[in-house]
Amino acid sequence: MIRKKQTVILDLNHLLSLGIKKQASLIHLEPFDDKILIHFRINSELVEIGELDTVKLEDIRDELLSMAGLDIFDHKPQNGSVTTKIDKTKIRLDIQTLPVINGEKISIALLNLDQKLPNLSELGFWGQNLKLLKEVDSCSRGMIIVSGLDHSSKSKTLDNLLEKIAKENKSVSVIETKPNINLNKVNQLKHTVGSKVTISMMLEALIRQNTDAIAIDTIQSLKELKTLVEYSSKSRLVLATLYAKRASEVITKFERIGIEPFLTSSGLKYVIFQKQVKKLCDICRIEKLITKKKSDDILKELDLNENTLLDLINNLEDQAIKTNLGIKDDKKSFNNHLISRFFEANKDELCPKCQGTGYSGVTLISEVIKINPEIEKKILTLASEDELEKTFLKSNVVPLKVDALIKALRGEISIDEVRNLK
Repeated sequence: MIRKKQTVILDLNHLLSLGIKKQASLIHLEPFDDKILIHFRINSELVEIGELDTVKLEDIRDELLSMAGLDIFDHKPQNGSVTTKIDKTKIRLDIQTLPVINGEKISIALLNLDQKLPNLSELGFWGQNLKLLKEVDSCSRGMIIVSGLDHSSKSKTLDNLLEKIAKENKSVSVIETKPNINLNKVNQLKHTVGSKVTISMMLEALIRQNTDAIAIDTIQSLKELKTLVEYSSKSRLVLATLYAKRASEVITKFERIGIEPFLTSSGLKYVIFQKQVKKLCDICRIEKLITKKKSDDILKELDLNENTLLDLINNLEDQAIKTNLGIKDDKKSFNNHLISRFFEANKDELCPKCQGTGYSGVTLISEVIKINPEIEKKILTLASEDELEKTFLKSNVVPLKVDALIKALRGEISIDEVRNLK
């Protein structure tokens, strides 16, 4: 029995060690009729790694549930977490089980707790967007919303902003369901789902303590959002992450749930929208020269005007170089006012960096909107999302697809990632 347990632990450790080596964010063990498939989520992409026999899956399942303090005899959906060390790396395993026809599907999220928080530049912000984010510590009141789809690194952007604000001798607190990293000079409050102490109760306690800046990692209820809006109107700073498909949806969401337009227009200071995309391997990526017609077709597909676009890109990059905001002179996206190349993944199995995937890590493409009087007027008149988007453009916001196109021209991402934004 002891020998069997040791074998199971070795099998599990080997699986987790491989996940860490390949920088997987998730491991999926999926039972089918005649086999168990192992999938890793690497750079947001599902990759099949191999197979497992049924007996081993059951043993690994029981070991994982035991580690997380869950019931191995309960075959209903279960969730749990455990912190452990694999190959001298401290990791947190977020474990989920889900009954399926052929057994139980197991998902294991891997979080490297030894990793440092990447700064805003490392996340993918640069130029004008980075400049705006560096100014948030000057806010003493209002709301800053970091928005995007699931798995878009919203928490990492929020954590950067909180650390920046905390450096200004301000009392800063954040409520998190699963704290991912220890933040410098930020009070981190862990909320346990199902606890008698609700997020709303924690918010009220922080308000009574006269906290300068309060953040919620993910807004989960209407009551929480209303409490945050009310607090931001009382000369305090509030930050939160929010699920949204585009920046303008943040504002219309506020309207739909009954937040008065005058509170939104006066309280909202910044809306950050971001999307996580796969980063091309800089060792084996392939440069593809394109014709003028192909360039025109791509820009037409993206609904971008070449003349104004190229001037905009040049101005953005020149300004970023002058102010040292995330770009060097040798990394300008094109020369001679001509788009003549893009890059694509090579998927060379011999590449030592990407191991044949063609990609190495992820980066963010983003929009950063600083709310100005024109946008405030649109909020007060209950403008549609399309109207808001047009007002953002008139306010010199760098559109998401332009940020993505510049990264594609530099060889950071593929043109397919840009086309997916249509």
